[in-house]
Amino acid sequence: MHNSLPPGINILRTSIDQINQISSIFQINSPDYILLKNIIKTEESLSSSSDFINSKNCIIYIQILMLMAISMYSGIFIPSIKTFSSKNNKVTITWDNCLHDTFKFGILDKNFEKFILSYKKLIYPGQNAGKELASSIVARLGRELIYYTIQLKSSQSMLDKIITKKESMVEILNNNHTKDSFFIIMSCLPVEELNTLFLYVQQFLPNDLTFKLENHTFNITQLFESPTLDMKSLMQKTIVYFDMYFVANAPIIQEITKSKTTVFMRDLIKKDLVVKKTQENAISLKENQINIRLKLYDIFIKHIQSMR
Repeated sequence: MHNSLPPGINILRTSIDQINQISSIFQINSPDYILLKNIIKTEESLSSSSDFINSKNCIIYIQILMLMAISMYSGIFIPSIKTFSSKNNKVTITWDNCLHDTFKFGILDKNFEKFILSYKKLIYPGQNAGKELASSIVARLGRELIYYTIQLKSSQSMLDKIITKKESMVEILNNNHTKDSFFIIMSCLPVEELNTLFLYVQQFLPNDLTFKLENHTFNITQLFESPTLDMKSLMQKTIVYFDMYFVANAPIIQEITKSKTTVFMRDLIKKDLVVKKTQENAISLKENQINIRLKLYDIFIKHIQSMR
């Protein structure tokens, strides 16, 4: 059980736990491996395949693949889920729209079919949103993991730059305007500096500036002027800050946020102790988020390719 962890890490650890339960399916020419290989080579829907329905390990395999896909759908550090918990082989998910799904590993029932429907609406909007699982989903998920691997290696490269060259923190923000690059920098900053950043930038914002999050409207200057050590509150502030940084319909707010962030970061890299802590966080982030994902994805990519 990893309920207190951020959703992305929670999914990774839960996936690893489940992989250990189905290790036989990864052994080439084992009965489970051969069964899965034969199932996905047919054109029959997995949802209608008696072999699939009666194979706990094959169902878990697909469930893990789907969870890994949603864990990076909106980016490495900003998954499209609010909460994720796993206890006694039962998964509970709260999506960004505050709707919930729950299912048990190894069981294809109405709950898992409901999750399949939610998954399809998120990952494949505008396409067939039925609850059926086509056998081609395995190859499709494999391609998604390859795409995610490319993203991860890009993030890995950015973290390496932060670790070896402190000036990279400013350069990445100024030259690499992607959502993941922003979250990489924010995730590496010590909590004290993150609070200081919010406090610094809020003084340049209009006093009546508001933001709506989860059906609540916040005054942004009031939200940022109160430091916090609570990780949930910090994440909420970071999401608000993220939206100001990338907002397209408020160019003045965007320019204030970007320019003042650059000023703050240029000052920050002059502080040796802060730089040291930031680089230590970057090393931890690389090991615990990026490298683990790369290893996990590589296992599945090679496994899926072996079944062609």
